[in-house]
Amino acid sequence: MRRVRIVLFDTATGIERATQTNQRGFYQFDELEIGRLYILRAESQNYKFAPDNYLLELTEDRAEVNFTGERLFLR
Repeated sequence: MRRVRIVLFDTATGIERATQTNQRGFYQFDELEIGRLYILRAESQNYKFAPDNYLLELTEDRAEVNFTGERLFLR
């Protein structure tokens, strides 16, 4: 999905960073510190995502962390 907000929370510093998926649904965070624990979540007004979030202990470059989106029904 494109234009989904991806939020990364650094549990060591309390700093939250965000990016947005591109046209193909890909996203990237640069310059993350190896050995830290991060919480990653996807946000959109029109979708809910599974899982709610990922708990990542970053030990190396991660090529893939995926979320599955389900369209919310609007009344």
